[in-house]
Amino acid sequence: MDDRRPPARKAPGLVDRLLADFQAGMAGALDGLPAPLGPILLAVSGGLDSVALLDLALATAPPEGAGWIVGHVDHGLRAESAADAAFVEELCRDRELPLLIRPLRLAAGASEATA
Repeated sequence: MDDRRPPARKAPGLVDRLLADFQAGMAGALDGLPAPLGPILLAVSGGLDSVALLDLALATAPPEGAGWIVGHVDHGLRAESAADAAFVEELCRDRELPLLIRPLRLAAGASEATA
């Protein structure tokens, strides 16, 4: 018996569907903005969710004439905030992305809601 059927295609996985949905949503959000856009700021805290969104954005081609730039705010409210900023800096260096870090010096007793 000669079995020359093409291999069965795998159904797109969750990650593939998520990426496709994200890319479609990003394209829809950016469509219609006046050109040229210039850099598009991606806010990254250093947490798992913002790093995942950064990677999704990087898997999406920016609109013509635009590029990605990462922004991080070091609010200084937690002892780990400097380490968060250093982590984001390393991520951007590894991905060759421009980065803006802005430290905030808030009054005593400030919260993340204040920041």
